[in-house]
Amino acid sequence: MTNIYWQDTTITECLPPTVLGRLVSQGRLEITLAQRNRRGKEMLYAKDLVKKRCNLLSMLDTLTAIGEGIEKPTRISYKANLSWDLLESSLQKLEKKSLIDNVRSKTGERRYYPTEKGKEAVQEFQNLLRMCQ
Repeated sequence: MTNIYWQDTTITECLPPTVLGRLVSQGRLEITLAQRNRRGKEMLYAKDLVKKRCNLLSMLDTLTAIGEGIEKPTRISYKANLSWDLLESSLQKLEKKSLIDNVRSKTGERRYYPTEKGKEAVQEFQNLLRMCQ
């Protein structure tokens, strides 16, 4: 069996061929011949075709979590389902746009609170969601 690599990991070791076939047939995975290794053996690479969340949705999820009263960065990342790097990026963008305030506690912990502009943005976003449903 030929190994298939995805992000420098052999995925044929952890995924059975039936699952790989299903992902390819659903259009979620593309397998291509990228190169041959040093021994001349074919190297197949898998490309993930599932789109990730755009920056706007990441920022809206972050702002919504903060608008619901979650203040600590770790809790915000759990609620918004974001990695630490994406959360940091979203928090910086939201702060730059004056949608949130970054306040340090006496112990030096970061806390985030929505500004009036941020609260209005959350309400508008929730209204749009209700209209689309």
